[in-house]
Amino acid sequence: MSSKLASSLIHLTLFAAVCAIAAYWGVRILTPQPTAAPPPLAAPPPREPDPVLAARMFGQVQQAAARTVSNIQVAGLFAAGKDSSAVLVVDGKPPRVFVLGQEVTPGTRLVDVTGDHAVVESSGGRMELRAPPRPVAAGWRLLLEPGGSFVTDQVVLAAGAGCRALAPDLPERHRASWAGVLALPVRPTLSPPSTSPWWRHAVGRRIVQPRHWQRPGLERAAAGLAEERWIVDAGCAPRGEGLLLGQITLVRPGLDTGEPPEPVAMETRLRQGLAALDPPLAALPGPYRQVPVAFCTGGLPLVGPLPGAPGLWVFSGFGGAFAQVPVLAPLLADVIAGVADGSALAGLGVLPG
Repeated sequence: MSSKLASSLIHLTLFAAVCAIAAYWGVRILTPQPTAAPPPLAAPPPREPDPVLAARMFGQVQQAAARTVSNIQVAGLFAAGKDSSAVLVVDGKPPRVFVLGQEVTPGTRLVDVTGDHAVVESSGGRMELRAPPRPVAAGWRLLLEPGGSFVTDQVVLAAGAGCRALAPDLPERHRASWAGVLALPVRPTLSPPSTSPWWRHAVGRRIVQPRHWQRPGLERAAAGLAEERWIVDAGCAPRGEGLLLGQITLVRPGLDTGEPPEPVAMETRLRQGLAALDPPLAALPGPYRQVPVAFCTGGLPLVGPLPGAPGLWVFSGFGGAFAQVPVLAPLLADVIAGVADGSALAGLGVLPG
């Protein structure tokens, strides 16, 4: 009995030893080797002390130095009280017009304009910008309607039919006619509604134009007219909350527009022309309005310098102003400012004076 117990204890002891050995080597085999420790980081270089930050700690930071104006030049002055303005060249860029109170550069505003200098103001104070010297007789003196005058080197005539009164030596191809429309103040209504497509276009605030304009042909023939002639180009266009119906054009012989034509007769002719398009439109109540308008007999507008008058330019006589003016106006401004070649105007088919 005792021998069996001893044998059992021996076997149990050996089994425990085998389990301990197996556990030891299992841990050694299955546990991954540790990775190499990363190298230590290099110490940051010593930092120079920031005098501004140090001064701020003790409340000793002073205000930044005031910005000085050194790259603004005066190209033109318009002294008219609160409506004054100045033409300034900033950093060599094309000249621009600035009104009182407008920012010229960041932090710098135009605050005053006199006859010979402009004043700009920044955080550093005010500075006078003198206009360049010019001969007394140079340039053009414009008489202002409220009073006073304005002298400038360049003038653009863009007064439409009034251009010839300001410059009698304009080429004869620049003429004026009378144009009339019915100016309805509100959108038209009709009961019962009309089935006419032209009526639907008018109520829908769409622009209706004739397929074949008669006005260009009449303007081309203006130089050879022996008596006045009129035509009606029936159509309509929205204007604000109302509607314009027209237009009637009257051209007279010669360069003078003469007295305004009889409005009753012109309105009657216009309504007769509109009736051919749509009788309900022609019958709409509305005041008749007429004004003189400029045109050129050749169809090309008058855009460019006038010979024999340095600094005098003309911008008038457009046959299709809505299409021509947005293109030609900035181009003419660039030519006057010297940033575009004048030949660019001729490249667009515009004839000089």
